[in-house]
Amino acid sequence: MTRTWFQSLTILAIAFFAGSGQPLMAQPEAAHGGNFSEPHSLLSGPDFRVSSQVVVRQAGAPQSDPVALGLAKTRTYKFRSVDYPGEAASDIWDFDHATVVGTFIDGSNNSIGFDLHGNTYNTLSVPDAINTQVFGINASGEMVGGYTDSAKVTHGFLYNGSSFVTVDFPHSLTTVATGISDQGAMVGTYVDSSKNEHGFVDAKGSFTTLDFPGAARTTAEGINSSADIVGYYYYSAGNPHGYLLSNGIYTTVDFPSCFACFAMGVNDTGEIAGWFDDQDGIPHGFTYSGGVYSQVDVPGARYSGLYRIKNNGTVTGVTVDVLGERHGIVGH
Repeated sequence: MTRTWFQSLTILAIAFFAGSGQPLMAQPEAAHGGNFSEPHSLLSGPDFRVSSQVVVRQAGAPQSDPVALGLAKTRTYKFRSVDYPGEAASDIWDFDHATVVGTFIDGSNNSIGFDLHGNTYNTLSVPDAINTQVFGINASGEMVGGYTDSAKVTHGFLYNGSSFVTVDFPHSLTTVATGISDQGAMVGTYVDSSKNEHGFVDAKGSFTTLDFPGAARTTAEGINSSADIVGYYYYSAGNPHGYLLSNGIYTTVDFPSCFACFAMGVNDTGEIAGWFDDQDGIPHGFTYSGGVYSQVDVPGARYSGLYRIKNNGTVTGVTVDVLGERHGIVGH
């Protein structure tokens, strides 16, 4: 794996090409100062680009610091890195208080899921899959994620600790499962036959489409025990926005003055975690609780992003260090 890949601004997990199964490699810097990548973009063709729908800010536009302006706070965590042994790039997606789950990139640029229980690492790969990514785990140890099969089609999966079950939204071109509640409800994202991207919730085999009102694209990333769901959406033009779906009501969740915002996880008390690009294109983690946004950065790192926040306040995510190397993180 080349150093160039690490130097690109890829805070979220390696994406799949729908119909190709190839991991997203080095990306050129976008005009806004870097390029953000999505957790698991499923679209093919011209829509599957890291910065395809980002509106470039005007050169010399006034910059604002939400923390300095009192629009947000900073929050300090004690972080530890979790890297799959011998591999150069890892992401930590979720944590059930005993088991950490994530994805690493091997020397052949393949994405492989793994879990860490105690001091023991285990790889998680769907049999005969080209790539496997693990995105979520619940209190029962059930895991969800996505894989690309030998025909280069992307599917979601549920893993119960001994066997994998494929999860496909009916009649979809591609599906990825991204989160699972303690009750077993799954959320994820699918692409329909017209190549439109939608979020979904799967409650014991009953699928429901999730579309933010008026949006052209919607994803679903995390779900809690009350069936509150978070994700992000795009209008037909413009940057991504985070959202919360609670009791049938959609609410935008955007860190103040963000350039692009992704809501990724929600716990049972309603705290939300995610990441955002600032106006210079630099990614930062954030939490949202009780109407208050807090910026979360790993000390000394170039970039930081959060994927989940657990009921005890633990957060998981990824960071890129000063050498340009990518590490999974768990913060307390």
